[in-house]
Amino acid sequence: MDGGWLPGHGAATEVGFVVKLRLGPLGELYIHVSGAFDAGAAAQLERCLLDRPACAPVAVDFTRAEPLDGAGVAAAARVLAGVAGLSLHGLAWHQLRLLRYCGVEVIPPPAWVDD
Repeated sequence: MDGGWLPGHGAATEVGFVVKLRLGPLGELYIHVSGAFDAGAAAQLERCLLDRPACAPVAVDFTRAEPLDGAGVAAAARVLAGVAGLSLHGLAWHQLRLLRYCGVEVIPPPAWVDD
C-alpha cells in the first residue's frame, strides 16, 4: 500500500463516528477515529483490529474524536486489551492511565502518526 486511506472501513455517520485506516511506511496500521466513541465505534474498531495481521503494530488516533467519557474508556479498554504493539494518540493522561489499569499496554506513538 502507498500509505493512503484503505477502502472499506469508512464513515458510519448515522451513529456519529468515522473510522479510517491507512498503512504506515513499514506496514503499521494507523486507525483514525473521529466523532463520538461509543459502543458502535468500539465494535467497528474491534473489526478493524481483527482484520489486521496479528504481528502488525497499530496506532489508534483519537485526536479528532469527542472526549471519551467513562463508558468510552471502558469500551476502548475492552477492545484494546491484549493488542500487541499498540500506540495511542490524542487521549488525555487520565484516559491513558485508566486504559493501563484495564490491561491495555501502550507503547509511544511512532513518528509517522503525525503525518
